[in-house]
Amino acid sequence: MRLNAVRCLAMGLLGWVLPASAALAQRSLADGLKDLADQITRGVPSEKRGSIAVLSFRNLDGDESMLGAHIAETMTTYLFQAGYRNIIERSMLDRAMSELKLGQSGLIDKETAKKIGKFVSADYVVAGVMTDLSSQVSLNCRMIEVQTGQIAAVAQTNIVKDDDVKKIIDQPIRRTGGGPEPPASNRKPQGQVQVVNDIAFQLLGCARSGETVTCDLTATAETKDAYVCCFRQSHLIDRKGRELGVSQMAFGRQRGTSTCTDLARAVPLAGQFVFEGVPREDRDAALLELYCNFKVQFRDVAFK
Repeated sequence: MRLNAVRCLAMGLLGWVLPASAALAQRSLADGLKDLADQITRGVPSEKRGSIAVLSFRNLDGDESMLGAHIAETMTTYLFQAGYRNIIERSMLDRAMSELKLGQSGLIDKETAKKIGKFVSADYVVAGVMTDLSSQVSLNCRMIEVQTGQIAAVAQTNIVKDDDVKKIIDQPIRRTGGGPEPPASNRKPQGQVQVVNDIAFQLLGCARSGETVTCDLTATAETKDAYVCCFRQSHLIDRKGRELGVSQMAFGRQRGTSTCTDLARAVPLAGQFVFEGVPREDRDAALLELYCNFKVQFRDVAFK
């Protein structure tokens, strides 16, 4: 009888200890960020999901790093996959930070998040803090409702400080020129990514030559092989609302005014869209919209 009681007590203690240990378990960077996105998603009912802005995570001292920027980009992808379809582009957030004179240092508090959210017309802002704990990095994340400034959801996870994380955790965000940031409309957006139908489209940049603008991108099938077609209805829209149709496009070896191609899983395929007759005074476009099997949109596209 006494032995059975001891066994029951031991099993009860084990049942209490295991969940606590699991909650504190270290995860890989990818798994940890997926966990953060899942926690945030569970915190807001699907009927209340609106537009969302994901800011770069800051170090505990308020500084930005390449790791924080990587976390924001990856979280954006995971949140899109979780059902958030209206996510503010990185270039819009860069412009907000510049216009509001918010630097690369300082933690993002509720009032700052509200300012950024109102500037980019977001319903929610996601911000987070990274804490270096020697063998691991603790990530704490908050989703702030812009209208009220209240915290709508929180998330926390620990990631293993492996070699990949060590390489970028202290690496600062590079700014060219060494001086103040140029206006957002003069900057090339870095790595805008849209994930549609499990295909990740990454805009590498748009280059001008006279009245011709050439936009380079990659398309990557994320979880399985895919087939994609893009059509001549693809276009640029400038700041005055003028629409400029595509004159030539290419994916891999396929070229024409429309093109179709196979995508092998996890293998990026280069693409190019050429637009002619772009006014010489235009330094950027309000929208690059690709008409494929689905629509892919990139906003605030700068020309270099």
